[in-house]
Amino acid sequence: MKAAFIILIATCATFALPLPQSSLPQTGKAKGNITDNASGKIPRVKICFENRESGIEQQIVSDSEGAYEVDLPVGDYQVNAAAEGYRPPDVRSIHIEPNQTAILNIVFPPISTFSDPNPIEPKRKVRSKRRRRGSNNRTAQPNKALQLTAR
Repeated sequence: MKAAFIILIATCATFALPLPQSSLPQTGKAKGNITDNASGKIPRVKICFENRESGIEQQIVSDSEGAYEVDLPVGDYQVNAAAEGYRPPDVRSIHIEPNQTAILNIVFPPISTFSDPNPIEPKRKVRSKRRRRGSNNRTAQPNKALQLTAR
């Protein structure tokens, strides 16, 4: 009985040992604030982190103050953000290091700065010259038909 108890304790001790660091996925954090140039902080922005190399994609929503924080596996990410009523900012990149926090603040561009590369100019009104009745100075000329004669 004493031997079985020792085997049981040895088995439990083996499973209670921490796993080697190489077998655990390494993670880091990304955090920042979402703002625009006009009104400041933008609440509840959808943010997508995509690691194209590993295929990992994680979507989050910023808080009511426009702040976010997320744990991500180590790697390079493309970051997209979208908020209703705002033009989306350019796609950004972020690199996540193990046990580190990467800061990425996202600024939405103002809608008023968007310029169309091919603007449509307003048409100018062109006044046509109207002829007055009875003042037609053109003289009628008879139709001159070319007559061919046979030889």
